[in-house]
Amino acid sequence: MRAGKRCGRGEALRAGVFAIALCLLAACTNEGQTYAKNHPELTPAQRRIMATGQIPDGTAVAGLTRDQIRIAMGSDPATFDRVGDEDAWVFSHKKAIAKNPEFANAPSDSVLDRSHGYSETDTDQNAPRVDVDVKTTVFFNGNIATHAHTSEEKPQ
Repeated sequence: MRAGKRCGRGEALRAGVFAIALCLLAACTNEGQTYAKNHPELTPAQRRIMATGQIPDGTAVAGLTRDQIRIAMGSDPATFDRVGDEDAWVFSHKKAIAKNPEFANAPSDSVLDRSHGYSETDTDQNAPRVDVDVKTTVFFNGNIATHAHTSEEKPQ
């Protein structure tokens, strides 16, 4: 028998599981998160946009370049447009909301979007869902974003 400590099967198994978990965590990081981490010069709002891929209404996006917007959103826009003197990039996606049959015309159905402070109840988890079209328009002056507008369209 050799001198020194031998690694038991349990330790080797734990080390293997740990290595796999690290690989999976690394794979979950998107390009925007990596970019935000490597660019401390970004404002906190810009870092949040880069890390989450969510662009809020207003000027939080101001100062980001076209390339940074592409990285944050993870794709090219669905539509390229021109509004006045500015270029406009339109991104769209669907978001599920819980439809409340008792209050079908209520202005605020429960939006299933935890980034806005909503947490589901058991009733919401079992409620019928409807998709809402979310459209985010980013406006550019040259290569630099100036502001954004986000809207939601519920199906009729």
